[in-house]
Amino acid sequence: MPVNISEKQWNDAIQNSEAGPDLIYAKSVFFNQPERKIITRFQINFIERTDELRFMPANLMMAYLPYFVRFIVTCRHDEFDKSAIANCFFSLLEGKLSDDTINTIELLHKSKDALLFISNRLDEFNTDPDIYGNLQPRLHHLITLLDQKA
Repeated sequence: MPVNISEKQWNDAIQNSEAGPDLIYAKSVFFNQPERKIITRFQINFIERTDELRFMPANLMMAYLPYFVRFIVTCRHDEFDKSAIANCFFSLLEGKLSDDTINTIELLHKSKDALLFISNRLDEFNTDPDIYGNLQPRLHHLITLLDQKA
């Protein structure tokens, strides 16, 4: 999954953002890295990767969000992390859909693939309602939003 983001785009984003130091670190994680390495970085700390995606400018976030989807659907997750992974993804998706950052058909479809993956395994991901709330209503709301936008 090659990413068509240049170093100039990263440097411009860093220079023009209040999140400069965070983007500098995000650049070291994402820029010019092979897919396997990015996925491994999600495995090591998916919460930090989610925050990096959340604060990236739209062009960068849209380029790297598919790695989060791949992480969700292709990796084996510890049973204690599954609800946190779903919550992180749902929160990121809710924010990026509400501000229309996710606006390409391809990204809408990839996001829905991750939601359907979680939906088909909801009993595995919805294990901490006391911490994250019941994920099912959020999941259905996000699927509905994606269907409306696609």
